[in-house]
Amino acid sequence: MHDEARAEKLRRVPERTCMVCRVKRPKSELLRFVAGQDGLLPDPKQILPGRGCYVCLQGECKSQLRQGHCRSRKRRG
Repeated sequence: MHDEARAEKLRRVPERTCMVCRVKRPKSELLRFVAGQDGLLPDPKQILPGRGCYVCLQGECKSQLRQGHCRSRKRRG
């Protein structure tokens, strides 16, 4: 039983939602952006600090990306 659960965990692929078309895709098929002082910064290595937003690698989604798609979220406290 434990081996089956471990194998299932290894097969999972992280998914993210494109902020433009709202389609869930594997994380590897999306480009991450982070909100910086100068606007949205692409983060191809996915190492920049801060909350990121993801966009499809398709030209349509990349061209429609606007500043408003990647807003900082309010913290609940």
